[in-house]
Amino acid sequence: MTAGSIKVVFDTNILVSGHFWKGPPYRCMLAVEAGLATLVLSDPILTEFAEKLAGKFGVSKSEVDPIVERWATCAEVAPIERKAGWVPAGSG
Repeated sequence: MTAGSIKVVFDTNILVSGHFWKGPPYRCMLAVEAGLATLVLSDPILTEFAEKLAGKFGVSKSEVDPIVERWATCAEVAPIERKAGWVPAGSG
């Protein structure tokens, strides 16, 4: 397996936690920046990330845009073709 051949998807919680605190999500984000994995995101994840930064954490719009752009630029942005819906309880 070559460097960066592992693809990872970070949800909004990982992005927010990695941005504000230095725990495991932060270290995962550092691994992506170091090229150890390829980050895959979608427009809905990036939109929710921006909304959480501005709404819940009070980050100004002028600060939110560069933060979100940083991750959008270093990620593969996957198109969302359809929504699969909810996974029924007990199906796993």
